[in-house]
Amino acid sequence: MSTRHPKQENDHDGVERPADESGAVIAYFALIMAVLLGVSGFVVDGGRLWNQRRALVVATDAAALAGSWDGAYGLDPCTEALAYLHVNAPTISNPNCVQTPSGRAGVVEVSGERDVGYTFGSLLGIDSGTARASTAAIWTPEPLIGARPFAICEQAAPELVDWLADPDSDTLTITLYMASVHSVAICSADGLAPGNWGIIDFDGGNNSTGEINDWLENGYTPGIYTSDATGSCLVVPSGCYPGSPGAISNNIKPGLDPLFDSGQYVPIALYRSAESNGSNLLFRFSKVASGRVTDYRVTGNNQTRFIKVEFEPGLLRDGEPPDDTEICGEVAADCNVPYVP
Repeated sequence: MSTRHPKQENDHDGVERPADESGAVIAYFALIMAVLLGVSGFVVDGGRLWNQRRALVVATDAAALAGSWDGAYGLDPCTEALAYLHVNAPTISNPNCVQTPSGRAGVVEVSGERDVGYTFGSLLGIDSGTARASTAAIWTPEPLIGARPFAICEQAAPELVDWLADPDSDTLTITLYMASVHSVAICSADGLAPGNWGIIDFDGGNNSTGEINDWLENGYTPGIYTSDATGSCLVVPSGCYPGSPGAISNNIKPGLDPLFDSGQYVPIALYRSAESNGSNLLFRFSKVASGRVTDYRVTGNNQTRFIKVEFEPGLLRDGEPPDDTEICGEVAADCNVPYVP
């Protein structure tokens, strides 16, 4: 009579196995299932978190670009950016917008977050995660090309003041003399400078007569900007350009003659303020109008020197920004903002 070890039992295949191995298999299976469930839960919950973050990135991208567009037009970029953010991500939490201006260029940074509830993570005591997104976009407005080196005070004459209140209404023809008897105090730094207009040395160089004549005939190709600033050009140089003292003379006839003969309308800057004098004279451009020279005299004494300009209805924009707005990073620190005057 054979005996069998009490801790051994015979399986169907005839192989004797330990009696507790079946229980071990069940334990291993339970462990593996727990791991698989954990991995599956991580994939599902992590995927939801990733999808929500991608949706937020799309929303912050659109908001930052919209804000940079407004910034290029001189408007508050954050007003438009936050409006876009709420439309594209209505359930966003902690929406935020920060702008970093630099002259007429700048960066707008838009950010926000959203809580995402977990399905499987709660089994491990993790109920939710937070999706976050941040986008920075840069704007740099294009300059207005082709301006002539004139600057006319926006308060040079009552008819000009009236026209600027409604520039779309009609054309305006204005004659400006060099004589101090015609000057308006607010149009000069000390209230004593003759006339209410001047010649501009766009690049601040050596006041070359040949250069000014080229600009008179062909326009200033690097382009100009305007500014709404009211402070000193020495503090806020945006939109400020140096004058060219003594340039209103017979020396500029070689440039004025072809401009006059062409009869074409060209960009002419209006200035809001002037400061300093002599070679340090600075004008802050405030607006740009389309005008043509219909008559002029640059010889004789100041009382007989004048320029006569006819302005078309409307004012010109000093830049079209679509090609100069782009996403430059996730935060403003990623972006190198050039200074644009």
